[in-house]
Amino acid sequence: MTPELKSDITGCILAGGQGIRVGGKDKGLITLNGRYLSQHCIERLSPQVGSIIISANRNIPVYESFGCIVVQDKTDNSNGPLSGFHGALEVATTTFVAFTPCDAPFFPQNLVEKLMEPFSDEKTEITMAIVRTKHQPVFAMVKSSLENSLALFLENGGRKIRSWFDTRTCVTVEFDDKGEFMNINSPSDLEKAELWSKKNQITAYDLKTER
Repeated sequence: MTPELKSDITGCILAGGQGIRVGGKDKGLITLNGRYLSQHCIERLSPQVGSIIISANRNIPVYESFGCIVVQDKTDNSNGPLSGFHGALEVATTTFVAFTPCDAPFFPQNLVEKLMEPFSDEKTEITMAIVRTKHQPVFAMVKSSLENSLALFLENGGRKIRSWFDTRTCVTVEFDDKGEFMNINSPSDLEKAELWSKKNQITAYDLKTER
């Protein structure tokens, strides 16, 4: 990926959920190997994009301390991740926004590059990761120009990411399943992630790259 293209992509880490499956905790601030999940994601995503936005609705000062722009949902987060999508598209000044969830700290280091490939066709508006036939809509690349489309979808009661994607020209991008897309929804998931990171020698040093 050329430096010019990279600088035209904003990364957005989705951390605005209610964390119901983890007892209401702020998932982005759950600790894995001594660092917050959101910090792992920032370090993973930084080398792949020009800048990073965090979509969060709690603990805003903590997220701001990471040196990223923080956007909050304008309404309650009953719209789920789509509210985070809209907030990022609304403030991004780049042509593209790459989305990742805060609870999947091992996503591929070539995630953004692969999601960008289908945009060689000018008709493509959205790309979405797919792993073993399972769609991963929170791992997506979206043209910022779709902000108005998403705003209208939300105003009309739309909630599901895939349902909005289906209204646009969306292309799926297949990724191998090597564990990188594991997400953390419970204490047992966190234990598995810790074991997986040790097995694969994933450390904060490996993820840390100068921005």
